[in-house]
Amino acid sequence: MKLSEILDSISPLVVSYCLNGSDPEIVKVTSHSSEIVPGSLFVCIEGTQFDSHQLAKEAVEKGAVALVVEKSVDVNKVPLIRVKNSRKAEAMLAFEFAGNPHQNLSVIGITGTNGKSTVAKFLHDALNVLGKSTALAGTVYYVVGDEKISFPKHTTPPPRELANLMKMAVEKGFEYFVMEVSSHALKQHRVAPLTFDVAVITNITRDHLELHGSLEDYILTKLSIANHLESEGILLASSDHVEISRIPLDRNRILTYGKGRDAQIRISNVSISSDGSKFWLDTPFGSHPFMTKLVGEHNVYNLTAGVGVLLTLGFGLQEIADRVLEFTGLEGRFQFLPSVSMSLGFDVVIDFAHTPDALYRVIKTARQITKGRVILVFGAGGLADPGKRPIMGRVASKYADVAILTMDDPKSEDPDKILEDVIQGMDKDAPYLVIPDRREAIEMALTVANKGDIVLITGRGHEEFIPLKDKMIPFKDARVVEEIARKLGGKR
Repeated sequence: MKLSEILDSISPLVVSYCLNGSDPEIVKVTSHSSEIVPGSLFVCIEGTQFDSHQLAKEAVEKGAVALVVEKSVDVNKVPLIRVKNSRKAEAMLAFEFAGNPHQNLSVIGITGTNGKSTVAKFLHDALNVLGKSTALAGTVYYVVGDEKISFPKHTTPPPRELANLMKMAVEKGFEYFVMEVSSHALKQHRVAPLTFDVAVITNITRDHLELHGSLEDYILTKLSIANHLESEGILLASSDHVEISRIPLDRNRILTYGKGRDAQIRISNVSISSDGSKFWLDTPFGSHPFMTKLVGEHNVYNLTAGVGVLLTLGFGLQEIADRVLEFTGLEGRFQFLPSVSMSLGFDVVIDFAHTPDALYRVIKTARQITKGRVILVFGAGGLADPGKRPIMGRVASKYADVAILTMDDPKSEDPDKILEDVIQGMDKDAPYLVIPDRREAIEMALTVANKGDIVLITGRGHEEFIPLKDKMIPFKDARVVEEIARKLGGKR
């Protein structure tokens, strides 16, 4: 594709350009210097950690035949296109280069602090059973038919990867594309070219202030998904967890759900047990009882969001209720380990909760389904809003009977410093332990638990590795629990 052909897609962003007398053939669009091949269009981005404008000369030496920049660079041998926002330009160029596959798909976007993965997975599974071929991009994996990418680096893929996933979906004849939309993706314009047929905001609580700087910016970023709706698109939002009046969208295009009387899809008669949850929904399309294998009020809200999406797409309440009943959930989301429970005589649950609100909700759910103690293993991740760490400590020590603080995913941060941050919020009069080694912390929890207790292991969910400095340490919570349980089972 000629440079001139794809430049039309970013014309609103172009400040100036100098083609230097050439119109090269573009074979690839990338913002990563390691991915440059001869014929590449290289997009220079000023990031939070590094400014790739510094690599402009190197990019040309590697074979880049044109550069997209936000500021001046010392290069004059290739076409230079200066834009207002190179991140947004990268996304628009990536989709243009892929043939704008999103225009041939019905796209459903789910954002929110917590619950995105469960809502997305439910919709993916339900739509496929209902005869609508559907692809998925989310935290746990990307799925396009038989093609599956497990443990992706990003909740929302970078623009070129996202465009290529959508292109694959179109080539395979898919109708729908369900995707989680992170605040990073919205803030960094990864989804700039997209318009959603239906969007969801599950809830908004504190997270990722390391990127946003303030809670207000985080809230506004989440709400901005409304700006990506199709002209007649519908947005669903929990009126119990989102300030509906702040959504930048006409009220008649917002469908609310929640327990409050003002909710258009109203949740009532919620019953929670270790076997699942029951609830009733009154909707503009009728009323119906629902049963699910998923445990917890937070999952009732997640499934209600999914129900609302399916209702707007024209499906009936009974067929939707059938999909809710058969949905088995997502790995690492309030996941019971039955074989461990049988062996040790108490329930063990793995959950991804890594924000104060999510941690509170899983402890609350555990409290509802056990007569014994709630024993919590938790930590806080690195490079992610240090301000939430003492809040998580406060939540853990206030609501769990025994809290065991341990290492989570420190990444490049000092694990001990993260633990110190969390301890600042702990109630010093509450029973808690600090055991930095995660395996030892889990073993301690399983050792002190008695029949009728419940052990919650939070923070990492489905994850297979702990990122520590420059290492990726194999560590899956469920697998480690099973190994320890086999050892302890013989001693009981």
